[in-house]
Amino acid sequence: MAVETFTWGARIGDQGDIAFATQSAAFADGYEQTVSVGINNKSGSWPYTYIGPIEEVQPIMDFLDAHGGSKSFQWTPPFSAQGLYKCAGYSILPKGGPLLQLTATFKQSFSL
Repeated sequence: MAVETFTWGARIGDQGDIAFATQSAAFADGYEQTVSVGINNKSGSWPYTYIGPIEEVQPIMDFLDAHGGSKSFQWTPPFSAQGLYKCAGYSILPKGGPLLQLTATFKQSFSL
């Protein structure tokens, strides 16, 4: 199965969040021990915003609909390497005239 690539650009200024999976154990004397969890303990989540006419927004909605929140796609976030991401849903906001705003969150995935 070929993994599709999301090619539409993100709005400048969208800020991603990077998180590390860890577990901690705190002891009564104030000592705390923390360890990384898993081989992919660093993951990213990025807001995605696109504003344009329906002719430009519709192919993005079609792409996200085809992946249905469960299938990964390749995407390159700003200043990061290409990776696998999933999108659980999106919002559409009319911006007046022919313009629509699509907003979504792309969450890093480590499997198809």
